[in-house]
Amino acid sequence: MNKVAKKLVLVGATSLIASNCARIWVQNGFNEVVLIGRDRKRLENVGCDLAVRSGRDDFSCSCEVVCDGTDAESVTETIDNICRDAVPDIVLIAQGSSLDMNEELQQNLSRLKSSLLLNGISPVLYAQGFARHMEKKGAGHVVMIGSVAGDRGRSSNYVYGSGKSLLDTYAEGMRHYFALKKCGVMVTVVKPGPTLTPMTADLVGKVKLADVKDVAKCIVRGVDCGKKTVYAPSRWRLIMFVIRNLPSFVFNRLNI
Repeated sequence: MNKVAKKLVLVGATSLIASNCARIWVQNGFNEVVLIGRDRKRLENVGCDLAVRSGRDDFSCSCEVVCDGTDAESVTETIDNICRDAVPDIVLIAQGSSLDMNEELQQNLSRLKSSLLLNGISPVLYAQGFARHMEKKGAGHVVMIGSVAGDRGRSSNYVYGSGKSLLDTYAEGMRHYFALKKCGVMVTVVKPGPTLTPMTADLVGKVKLADVKDVAKCIVRGVDCGKKTVYAPSRWRLIMFVIRNLPSFVFNRLNI
């Protein structure tokens, strides 16, 4: 087993996708994990699970409770505390809200705003905050979990998708910035298709849902290979290529 110390941070650590990715990384040698979320008890449960799976005497796990991931001051303070002793090797940002349907959000601008903040602004705050520290170190990998919903605005989920699409543009700009700086910081956007998690419980029986363990393996493999974009499962790369390139006069006739 690789004994080199490695530090992993999970933002939105109670996400089933995030915790399954962490299980793989921990078993592959990460010995320090920091969990960020809103519910300390659930974070501690995730931490206990990872500790058992690590098999390392030097494994450590800590929890940071952030009640509002859209509050810049709170996010900054949390990040600075985490990076004080050592800057993470990988930060996986799974911050986001449930997949609300547009019909509900269109009628409630407050909820619409919350969706955009949680799915777009909050992940970007964490990404930029950790990237600042990684730039000083000259190394690190920021991974943001987006969604295939962000590839093209569709009638059923364009509010959720719009928040996720922000991650693409921001990540592209970050990669350009670090390339010009000749800095070794990497940025990846992950785009899972519909996956069997509590967030998609209402979709069971309506659409084919991927197994979360398979999705996690796909994500970890893509991140470890340094890919800029990871579709999980990989078939979604082709599916979304087709959807993105449909002419508007065809696309606007489809209920997808």
